[in-house]
Amino acid sequence: MTTLKKVITEESNYNPKLSVIVPVYKVEKYLVRCIDSILAQTFVDFELLLIDDGSPDKSGDICDEYACKDTRIRVFHKENGGVSSARNLGLENVRGNILTFIDADDWIDVDCFENGVCIMDRDDLDILQYSYKMIREQDGCVISVRNYECVPLGWREFVRTDHYIVCVGGNFIRSSIVKTYRLRFDEALHLAEDQLFIMRVMSLSTRIAQTKEIYYNYFQNLASATHNSCEEDMVKSSRALLEFGKRNRLFKPQVDRMITNFYVELLLLNNGQAGILDSVYREAKVEIRNLNMNSLRILCFSSFLGMRMAGKIVLAYLKIKKFCMLS
Repeated sequence: MTTLKKVITEESNYNPKLSVIVPVYKVEKYLVRCIDSILAQTFVDFELLLIDDGSPDKSGDICDEYACKDTRIRVFHKENGGVSSARNLGLENVRGNILTFIDADDWIDVDCFENGVCIMDRDDLDILQYSYKMIREQDGCVISVRNYECVPLGWREFVRTDHYIVCVGGNFIRSSIVKTYRLRFDEALHLAEDQLFIMRVMSLSTRIAQTKEIYYNYFQNLASATHNSCEEDMVKSSRALLEFGKRNRLFKPQVDRMITNFYVELLLLNNGQAGILDSVYREAKVEIRNLNMNSLRILCFSSFLGMRMAGKIVLAYLKIKKFCMLS
């Protein structure tokens, strides 16, 4: 293992087994933790692409410092264009035959690459999804765990399980699919662009599997773009999801859930008024009546959300039910 690392660092044209893409923007507080978790991997045949998306803080300098220490690291500095443009730049420069994405405020367990690459090759997979846990920023508590297991299936059978992960982090992807179909993230979207990308990759894959082993630690960063979204972004992403769902009917349950989430979020933010998203929501014809009110009560009155948020969610739920009855 040590010998292999030495060969990699001495041969700049070496094509690694795995390419790791990390978009970087205003994450100086978390970046070291992310990079250290990658460099600590028991599997060493990888390249790390750090894409500095015009960070105004010291994130770019941190990237350069690490690149000086380990030549498996390649740093790209670019003008700020958003996370999709950063990921796309990474896709254009990957050299490995497997690729994965990690957000700069997240981190992975030490055996993530070794086990993931082994399963990808052993089962001849196009995509391997590995499980994750979500960690709350305020106190470091684990607030959610996602761990399903699925044997290798064709993409249609896999999607029908309805247990698939649509986050970019948590996937090993065969690079040949991305290169053959020139798949890229939609840079016009600021929400759900990663989910749309993963669903497109799935629809072009032959064999997909899921492991219940948890390797990815998703950090709930309240300052991230996802938590600072606006109505216009939600509408634009909802329309893109709606169009994708029309062309790919197997993904419709997932698409419906995502549009519903946007709708509820707008109701919570705007005191029960979803504004221009109403028209998108009506067009989607999402069957909200399948929501379970008892499960909502359990969620709402948890100590994590508190009574005020509980009331807002119940009111939002009731408004959606009324909306669906009138549609």
